[in-house]
Amino acid sequence: MNKLFWAFRSYPLTPQPPLPQVERGRHEVIRLTLSPCGRGQGEGRGNVAAKVSLLKWQNLFWLIGLCVWSSVAQAADSVSERIAELTARVASYQAIGYYPEAKKQLDQAQALLTDRAAAIDQVRLLAAWGDWLLNSHQEDEAIKKLLEGVRQIDATPELQPQQLLKGQLLNNIGNAYMVQKRYSRADASYQQALQTVAGLDGRLLLEAEIHHNQARAAMRKREFARAASELDTAATLYRAVPDQKMRGFGLVSLGRIALDVRRADPAVNQHLVQAWQLLTAGGELARQSGDDRTLSYALGYQGQGYELDGRLGEAIQLTRQALFHAHAAQ
Repeated sequence: MNKLFWAFRSYPLTPQPPLPQVERGRHEVIRLTLSPCGRGQGEGRGNVAAKVSLLKWQNLFWLIGLCVWSSVAQAADSVSERIAELTARVASYQAIGYYPEAKKQLDQAQALLTDRAAAIDQVRLLAAWGDWLLNSHQEDEAIKKLLEGVRQIDATPELQPQQLLKGQLLNNIGNAYMVQKRYSRADASYQQALQTVAGLDGRLLLEAEIHHNQARAAMRKREFARAASELDTAATLYRAVPDQKMRGFGLVSLGRIALDVRRADPAVNQHLVQAWQLLTAGGELARQSGDDRTLSYALGYQGQGYELDGRLGEAIQLTRQALFHAHAAQ
């Protein structure tokens, strides 16, 4: 049972309203080694620490960019364009877990950087280094790079319009602090990031992600009511994202955090209701868009919710359905 349900304690308290009955489908367990919940429980790595494996597949579209860069095979018109090309490759390789190859691209970009390089190129490269270092478990070095990027934006007049980039840097600084379990400092970085991007065009997805991260920080600080509120805010923002797959994926990732809040605060059944609502909404969006991968996560986490509620038979049914869709997504 532990292998099937990811080994956590159950609290058989029925939420209000109770979780619905699970319909038995024709889904079968394809391979028990598949896990709809992914691996890795660390905080903050990548864009959002606790969902590294959950996010990684979603960014596979970056592979298209890699193919384009490789097939075009023409020199960039300037050093800036070449650095932009290389840092785009860094993001692509990191999204699919190819960190050594990402490092090679970073080294090439660093070699192009001179004292006369454009200020924006220096900051973008610092951001790329910070992200790579964070993914490589070098949080102290990541924080140094990211803070240097923030300082350069603040100190350089021509970079003042780059406030969205500054917000991204501050968000990743918060992620690094989360890995180090410095939750108050992480929370402060997220707050600063939100203040930085307030009112900016193009902030919607980043703002949703920051609130998602704030919910994690609040949970770790045992501020459970605030964590639930941050999840509601993030959900509202995700629902406004134009891309349906991204909307579904965002809601499912929030549902996972809501389950974590429920585990940390088992006396409040509303956390389980919130998790169920988020997972149901995200799973339905995934079903409508044919996104089997996100649907498998939604069903797997719903199974965890039923296991927390002591309803193991229904949890097994959902786990089987999750494994079915995980196999279909391969």
